[in-house]
Amino acid sequence: MTQAAVAVVQAYYDALAQGDIEGLFAVLAADAVLEEAASLPYAGVYEGHGAWREFATVFNQVWQDPAIAVESIADAGDYVIGLARLRAKSRHTGQTIDMPLAEFFFLEAGKIKKLLPFYWDTAAVVRAIAPITNDPASH
Repeated sequence: MTQAAVAVVQAYYDALAQGDIEGLFAVLAADAVLEEAASLPYAGVYEGHGAWREFATVFNQVWQDPAIAVESIADAGDYVIGLARLRAKSRHTGQTIDMPLAEFFFLEAGKIKKLLPFYWDTAAVVRAIAPITNDPASH
């Protein structure tokens, strides 16, 4: 990758922070893929701008006031890595998460082609959304 690729990822984060969906799509390939962990309520592979909109809807049904604070963006050869902190409050439980997040961006022709986010602790994310209880009636 190049400094230009790092700039594309910075533009992605800037658009995300501003809630600028058109700015976000400007740096995403038309068939960009987002792959979320299987343990999360918004798990799955989202391909294309329409699917990314669907993901945003589902994510925002789970979390209130989500924020990503970018700590660094680095060129890693075949991809760009964004290191950040994810902060959000569960709409269901009111619990908050505040954890590191690493995102791997794969670019093609100057656009983000694939994004793989890695949450520091997906179990903590799931607990914040729906706390685990020992009450058998709750299962």
